[in-house]
Amino acid sequence: MDESSMDEYKLYKKEFYILWFTGINEDFPQETVAVCSIDIDDGSTSLIRVFHSEADDVQRAEDKLLEWLSDDPYINSSSKMDIEIFLNHSPTASFSHAFVGLKDVFDDQEKDVTIFIRIVRVSNVDDEDSIESMENREGLCLLNENNITLSPVSGKDWTYLREVLRENRGLRVQNETSVLTRTKLANILNRRQSVAVRVEPNVVEAEIQTDETGGKAIQKPNKRRSSSSSSDN
Repeated sequence: MDESSMDEYKLYKKEFYILWFTGINEDFPQETVAVCSIDIDDGSTSLIRVFHSEADDVQRAEDKLLEWLSDDPYINSSSKMDIEIFLNHSPTASFSHAFVGLKDVFDDQEKDVTIFIRIVRVSNVDDEDSIESMENREGLCLLNENNITLSPVSGKDWTYLREVLRENRGLRVQNETSVLTRTKLANILNRRQSVAVRVEPNVVEAEIQTDETGGKAIQKPNKRRSSSSSSDN
C-alpha cells in the first residue's frame, strides 16, 4: 500500500491503517500485520511487538511473530504469560500447527499461558474446492481445540490499537507548528502596546507533552501498558 496516502495526517503508524483497511475496504490489503501484547509474570514485564510483511514477502507477519515468541529471553524465562495477538488476516494452516506446537512446548515447561488471537478478517477459507482453504479452516479449529481463544477485533480492541500504533511524529510536527504560531502571535500583539494582551507561551506544548507522556493512558480492560514496544518490517 502507498504509505504516503495512509500517513497523510501522521496520526497512526502504517500498520494501523493496514489493519483498519482490511476491515472496511472491499479490496482489502494483502499485506499482513500482527500486533502482539504479552503480560509476563503478573505484570513484572510487559511487551508489545508489531510485525508487518508485504504481500510478496516470503514470511507473513504472524510467522515473524512466531519466531520472536520462540526466541525472546523474557518469554523463555517466564512462568506465566497472558498473550494477546491481533491479526488483519486469519492465520494459515502452517502457522496454526506451528503455534500449537509452541504452546505444547510452553505446557511441557509448565508455563501458565493464556492466549487470545483477535482477527480483523477471516480470509482464504471460503473455497470449498480448495485444499488450502480446507487446511486453513482445519487450522483454525486446531487452535480452538487447544484452548487458544479466537475472536473478531472489536470496538474496544480498536481503541487499544489506536493507542499502541499512534504515530508520535505527528505530535512532534504539531508541537513545532505551535512554536511558530506562538512567535507570530507574540510579534503581532507586541506591536499594539496599547492593548494589554498576553499570549500563553506553553499551552499547546503542554497539551502535547501531556498527551504523549503524562496523560491518562487509553487502555483496554485488563490490559497493561507495555514497557517495550517495537516494530519489525
